[in-house]
Amino acid sequence: MNSPIPWIQVTIPGVLYVATGFVVFLCFQGKYDLDFPRSIGTYLPYIAVAAAFLSYVVGFSAHLIMHKIISWLWPSTKATAAQLTALWLLPPPVQHEYGTIYSNLVMFRLLVAGFTLLEISLFFWVPKSSLADPHAAIYYVCPFFFVLFSFAYCIWRNIYIGYGDDLRTRYPGIH
Repeated sequence: MNSPIPWIQVTIPGVLYVATGFVVFLCFQGKYDLDFPRSIGTYLPYIAVAAAFLSYVVGFSAHLIMHKIISWLWPSTKATAAQLTALWLLPPPVQHEYGTIYSNLVMFRLLVAGFTLLEISLFFWVPKSSLADPHAAIYYVCPFFFVLFSFAYCIWRNIYIGYGDDLRTRYPGIH
């Protein structure tokens, strides 16, 4: 079976978590402008690689934490060993499709939480920064994407549940 969470589905939302951490760091440092020394330009390729790696690590960690929280809040969502074994016995194309649906569900779940955290951190940083214009697009972008990805999450969740129900009727070994 392919990896249930491809790296891109956790790296994309991981960028939001890294950006949130960066904004929170700026708030705690009392730095409300983005004036960086010009010498930082020589290190940008290294910073980009570090940011991509950090985005993956933070995104995957957020996925694990969120999965634990969801399993704790709704114990009925925990997969049993028999269910996981039955998934391994499915034909590879079905495993791939089911894994793709699940990874998209995870990505949209992480995006909803990421935009929420980013908006909260920007709420504290932007009023004191040089971007303090009350009509700045930053005040509208995060809530817009929050709503957009919330709808997408609901759609993918219904697809995931429907596909699971369909698998249970086609393959009775899955509970």
